[in-house]
Amino acid sequence: MLRAVIFTVSLLTTPVGLAAPPVPASSAAPRADEHSLRDTQRQLQEQRAQSAQLKSRVDELERRSAAAREQQAQRDREIAELQRKLDAVQGHGASAPAAARSGAGHR
Repeated sequence: MLRAVIFTVSLLTTPVGLAAPPVPASSAAPRADEHSLRDTQRQLQEQRAQSAQLKSRVDELERRSAAAREQQAQRDREIAELQRKLDAVQGHGASAPAAARSGAGHR
């Protein structure tokens, strides 16, 4: 029965005219194991390739994230510096009218 199934499968998967003769039952198990091994190796290779692609993508996203954080930190520093300048101008501006008022009262 197993030989018939293997023969039928080989006929269905082999192009017409190239069908392999049925294999003895004793070699069917090793051949199935070899096929299974090749499939597993192919899947492993595909998974490794996919894993490498995903790692590459993660690395790229981490680089972009680090660059975005650095840009944000630079903008924060610039805003802080502008805020200090504004505070200084407003502080001098607030004290100048007060000094002018106090000076105007002495005349």
